[in-house]
Amino acid sequence: MAAALRHPVASLSTSTSDPRRDAHVDLPPPPPYTKRESPSAAMARRVVRAPNAAADACGSTESNRGSRRSLDQRNKKKSRSLVVRLGCVLLLIGLVVSCTAFVLALVSFSASDTQHLQRQLDALRRKFDALGGDSSRESGEMEQELDASLRPIRQQVVSDSARVTELSRLYDALWLDVDHINVSLSTLKLLSADQQTLIKQCITKVQNIEIQLRSWMRRVIDVETENEGLKEMVELIRGEMKRYGASVDAQLAAFSLKLPVDCSATCSFTPFQSIPTDGAYDIESFTIGKQSYLAVANYGDISTGRHTTDSVIYRFNGHAFEVHQRLTTTGAYDVKPFEINRRHFLAVANHGDEETYNTKSLIYEWNSTHFVPFQFVQSHQASDIDAFEIGGKHFVAIANRFNGETYDVDVSILVWNSKRFVSFEQLDMTGASAIEHFTINHEAFLAIASYKSGPGQYRVSSRIYRWSQGRFVLHQDVNTIGAWDVKAFHIKRRHFLVFGCYFNGYTQQINSLVLKWDEKNREFITYQQLETRGVRHVDYVAINGRHLLFLASYRLGKSFNVQSTMYEFVNRTFVVAQTFTTMGATALKAVKLGTNVFLAALQSFDGVKSTITSEIYRYQ
Repeated sequence: MAAALRHPVASLSTSTSDPRRDAHVDLPPPPPYTKRESPSAAMARRVVRAPNAAADACGSTESNRGSRRSLDQRNKKKSRSLVVRLGCVLLLIGLVVSCTAFVLALVSFSASDTQHLQRQLDALRRKFDALGGDSSRESGEMEQELDASLRPIRQQVVSDSARVTELSRLYDALWLDVDHINVSLSTLKLLSADQQTLIKQCITKVQNIEIQLRSWMRRVIDVETENEGLKEMVELIRGEMKRYGASVDAQLAAFSLKLPVDCSATCSFTPFQSIPTDGAYDIESFTIGKQSYLAVANYGDISTGRHTTDSVIYRFNGHAFEVHQRLTTTGAYDVKPFEINRRHFLAVANHGDEETYNTKSLIYEWNSTHFVPFQFVQSHQASDIDAFEIGGKHFVAIANRFNGETYDVDVSILVWNSKRFVSFEQLDMTGASAIEHFTINHEAFLAIASYKSGPGQYRVSSRIYRWSQGRFVLHQDVNTIGAWDVKAFHIKRRHFLVFGCYFNGYTQQINSLVLKWDEKNREFITYQQLETRGVRHVDYVAINGRHLLFLASYRLGKSFNVQSTMYEFVNRTFVVAQTFTTMGATALKAVKLGTNVFLAALQSFDGVKSTITSEIYRYQ
């Protein structure tokens, strides 16, 4: 039994008779099998065992987890190593950027400071050499020495930056004033020889002042002095700029007094009456019975944000305009009188203020002595309102500019239902600033000017809609920049459309656009561009065979003292016929009252306040 346990293989052998077993002789165990495998056998064995090993690996959960932990540890080590390397790279990039910025700051110095800074850098280099040779110096002391040496250079950088900013401001003021006194050559051609000589002498004086100022500017740029010297030079130029501005104002005053009253063989407009206004924006005339009136829309004070004010109705007594009624409005931008079946209405477009974008506009009705509220209509920063009739239907159109969120606000079309005005149609527009109804060959159109589509975005298409099958359809897009107003009129068989442009995002020195109707292609095409400045209003009137076009200029840069212009249609083109000295002009409106023709020049802001007088001229 013991032998069987020691030799299990023997116990599995056959039970045939064996003399050695019968004799009970104990034999030593056979040596272990140590035969060496051949390479092909070993390969075969591995191939056979591989599936089993794979199966064991899939089945052994604990072994798998151990392997994953080991792999995660290796990945974490690699990640930490990668983060350390990335940090080193970023630190190196930061050092390079700092050094580059410092070098660029040095390079940005003006040429006059180069030698001075070079001397400082040479001294700084010598200090670094001395510091480098003294090994006993501590690193902290070296850093303090470096900071003390760089401090004057930093101060010089700040001083130079302030000087450049001040010079830029002075240059802007200089060019603004120089541009402010330019006179159109087309105007000079219409003046007498003595008047031309006087104006040219005025311009020569201002140009001499300009040359002197430019010389002083060059001295400031080229001077090599310390900060105190630069400060004194800047103060000197500031004082001279004030004297220069006073001289410009005096020259302009003299120039406006010498402007021709008679600009051609026939008479023009001469002063008739001044009326007090409060940020006036629009004026319209109308007649009820035999009595003539003027309605003035007052916007309020833009400097204080006060926009709840009185718009005023004036009555013409045969000799002058006198106040007839006051209407409380909120930032009134436009007024429009109209009549329906012998009932007289007055629509007021309330623009609101900078915080209230959804102010309701108001339609008043005449009650035989005064206007009383008739109907409120929803509007969104309403900038213009128009009333017209098509095929026996009466409409009111409101140009909405902004609703507090977007300039993509539709133009609202209302229709009269014999009792009140109700919504009729919404026209797709962006930043609408003015609306004008007109007809060509008995076909009705609406021209709508677009001022802007968003902050800084003044290049936006104005649109022309056409009445077709009981509704308005888009007829034509017109490429305009900062269009503020639009006016339609015709001279004999020529149909014109003028877009008055105010601002392009950089300057108010921007051309206004004259379009002419092309009957063959049934569209408006460019006819002429007028050199204008900050136009806020366009109007037209025909008087005694003369065709006059008026453009009111609101501002140029920081100045509100800008010449508004009257053009005359001569030899198939518009030429300057007369200019008017205005302060923040928002309208040059021709008014026909019986046999009298007046021109109202509305002034809304003088740079300080909005409560200023507007002027009424009379055609003689």
